[in-house]
Amino acid sequence: CLLVGPAGSGKSALLRSLADSCNANLEEVALTPASDVTELIGCFEQVDTNSVEKEFFFLLERLRDIFCHVEGNGREEACSVSRNIRELYWYAHKSHLATSSTIPLSKNEDLKNAIKQMLHSIKTHSR
Repeated sequence: CLLVGPAGSGKSALLRSLADSCNANLEEVALTPASDVTELIGCFEQVDTNSVEKEFFFLLERLRDIFCHVEGNGREEACSVSRNIRELYWYAHKSHLATSSTIPLSKNEDLKNAIKQMLHSIKTHSR
């Protein structure tokens, strides 16, 4: 809503009273003829979320592969941990694919938990 009128006509007082009666938070922005639209809506940079998600899973996959290659060679316990990490990676990836159209990457709790478990396993079993 944009309220215009002469100075002292009660525009601000009216909105403050209305916000107070509704228990609402009122954000006041003083505008001048020199004001820019970015002062109202802010600036943003468009991001291709698909490329961000691809990069994220690429890095997660590389982390998995590096750990499984370094730690998985030789010791039986390390091979078991490597299998567990591979399973957690695929669980995370499948969870994201199944929900990517409805749940953003940052809000997918199953994905977050799988990644936390994966990182915890890597941290716990790294040399």
